[in-house]
Amino acid sequence: MGLPKPKRIKLKLLLRNRLSIPQPNLKVNLYRIDDDIFEDNPNILHFITNDEGVINKSIPEGVYVAQIVKRKSIFEKVIDTYKKKFFIITTPITFGLFSKKYEISMDKIQEIYEQQRTDLKFCFKCKKRYSSLSDRFKCNYCGKYFCIKHRLPENHNCKGMNNIKSPPSSLREIHTASGKIIAYGK
Repeated sequence: MGLPKPKRIKLKLLLRNRLSIPQPNLKVNLYRIDDDIFEDNPNILHFITNDEGVINKSIPEGVYVAQIVKRKSIFEKVIDTYKKKFFIITTPITFGLFSKKYEISMDKIQEIYEQQRTDLKFCFKCKKRYSSLSDRFKCNYCGKYFCIKHRLPENHNCKGMNNIKSPPSSLREIHTASGKIIAYGK
């Protein structure tokens, strides 16, 4: 049984400042951070608020960082559409007047990603559900989990393999009868 496509939901964002004044014509970028297993869906969505400071759009369900941009100012907030579909985002009063960034730390984004990853339940390549925890294997190069069929880096086209340095040419390998490889100098 494969992984289902993400459910589409109707998202409503209201952008207001601290005085509850609507924020029209703001650029809003939604960066999906919960998982990258849905390859056929865009991970970045771009919207602009209407005259009332509202965005009403259909998007794939997930956890996003909403990045609001006005001139050189940036304001970020995490929105989890699994929990609710309606969000009021309150920006600082001085937002857009000065070049200031209100960003979420990478540690917080990494924490959210680790909580939401679905490759802990499904193979990242074939999307087959694991019957037990012993059926999943973590790739040492990309950090994702795979079934026994796709556990080797060459079986899941591992992108982390590009970062591997080849051993120096001064090393030679010997294959022992037990299949063990011993490397030694010339």
